[in-house]
Amino acid sequence: MFFVTTIVFILWPEIDLSVSSTFYHHGFNLAAQPEVVFIYRFFAKIHFLWLLILLALLLLSQWQLIIKRGASNWHKLRQASGYLFVSLLLVPGLLVNTLLKNNTTGRARPGDITIFGGDLPFTAPLTYSGACDTNCSFVSGHAAIAFFTIALAWVFGDRRWYVFGFALGCLVGLTRIMQGGHFLSDVVFAYWVVHFGCQWLAECFRLDPIFHSPATTAYPLPQLSNR
Repeated sequence: MFFVTTIVFILWPEIDLSVSSTFYHHGFNLAAQPEVVFIYRFFAKIHFLWLLILLALLLLSQWQLIIKRGASNWHKLRQASGYLFVSLLLVPGLLVNTLLKNNTTGRARPGDITIFGGDLPFTAPLTYSGACDTNCSFVSGHAAIAFFTIALAWVFGDRRWYVFGFALGCLVGLTRIMQGGHFLSDVVFAYWVVHFGCQWLAECFRLDPIFHSPATTAYPLPQLSNR
């Protein structure tokens, strides 16, 4: 499917303009809707909460392993939280928001191009433009952090988390298109970056492949002692 979507956007880049124009009526008027603004602001900051929780779980599991000398459940928790922590830093963090958005195609955002009232040219996805210097359109950082939820599927061994993360990423990506912040292809390729990044890191952390195993919970939370 990755190659199919890539070919589609290479051959028909006007799909991006068609989708964005659906939400443009003398401006991207839905951008100021309270629900859209809430989603935008929430997913602009949610990674900080992710990092705090995962760091706390890493420290807790490491401490418990020292005390209990290798209890299996705490080892699994450390493995799972370590996978999520590293994936969050490397995929939505470094790969998407540092490398792709700042140092690749220089693609201008929909709200900045001439057809939508801006002064910059439209650029097809995967084509170098240089119209934008930093924090550019390709790919969507907000959609990437929402798509990151698919990583929970490898942690819990349950494909339903993958479906949930995919749906969440699509929802957040849609709001960014409605705001004139990103094109459809920015959202689509954000998904592929997160998918391949999380899948590769899951293999590095020796997590079970979710597409070749039954939907079972692989990492139950450790039972805390009442003593």
